[in-house]
Amino acid sequence: MSVLEGEKSSEPLESKTIRGSRGKAALYLLACAAFVWAGLTITPDNEFHRLLAWVGSVLFGLGLPLFSWLVIRPQSLLLSSDGFILSGGLILSPRQVLWTDIDGFFVYRLPRGAKAIGYNFRSPVRGALPSKPGGRRFGVKRLLPSGWPLSTEEMVETLNRYRLQALSRPLPLSGGEG
Repeated sequence: MSVLEGEKSSEPLESKTIRGSRGKAALYLLACAAFVWAGLTITPDNEFHRLLAWVGSVLFGLGLPLFSWLVIRPQSLLLSSDGFILSGGLILSPRQVLWTDIDGFFVYRLPRGAKAIGYNFRSPVRGALPSKPGGRRFGVKRLLPSGWPLSTEEMVETLNRYRLQALSRPLPLSGGEG
């Protein structure tokens, strides 16, 4: 039985980094470029369609720098024995979330069938990031961004397994030897 399956161990927990998928970001980048190109090259029949093509080109054009940046600097999730740190992408100042401060991870169902990785803080945590507007109303305090190499369900399973493994470790003794 491995530690991930619930066995307690006194060995130090090895840090793990999960990097965002450059391939997914590249596919989104190509899709945005295709829609921008289509909006700029079609010949609309009337003014409404011309406006629609222009608005679509602008909106999808906003995705070009975003997904270009995610290809260059993908998001990463550093898992350690203390908690996790989300960095990369558009995050300028990463913060650590402690395992003891959260209840665990779950699949959060977004409108129109999309899914995200959600987690809730156990109680108000000093220094924690403020919750998103309306988060409490929808039953979730925080969401992790999408774009990971694993599916949402596999990411939730991996994160919960790592969290339980980290929480089952005995606390390190403070002070020196002897």
